[in-house]
Amino acid sequence: MFKYYAYAALIPAIIVITVTLGYALTLVDIRPGDPRHSYGYDMVGYSTMVVAAFALVTCIAATSIFLNGKIAVRSNPLLSLLCWFLPSLAWLGYMMYEHFSSIYKKTEGLTEDNLFIPLFVLPFAIGHVWSYLRFRKNF
Repeated sequence: MFKYYAYAALIPAIIVITVTLGYALTLVDIRPGDPRHSYGYDMVGYSTMVVAAFALVTCIAATSIFLNGKIAVRSNPLLSLLCWFLPSLAWLGYMMYEHFSSIYKKTEGLTEDNLFIPLFVLPFAIGHVWSYLRFRKNF
């Protein structure tokens, strides 16, 4: 079950954290003496910690995947599906709902910065679906 958990949660978490860290580092203006110099590095740490916390909560929610190791859960397709998707996708859905409702309330509408949450959610959603399909194929 651990390999399915890794495909559903751990690998997407590593991808999301790495991409966020890489993107944040590209935004840092590396000119010492500029007053924004230290602010840029603070934002790298802040954004990485926020994404790491998001990934941690998603990984904790995905631990319900391990319930599929029980024969009673695995043999019931509906129960298996609920254990696989319900906790983690409820969390991801809540994040998407909050994100898009805050965009709706703002007057500036959809901007480049508004793509962060959907880009965080996408690897986890793909990982969950892909790992579930592989699990069902093997069992």
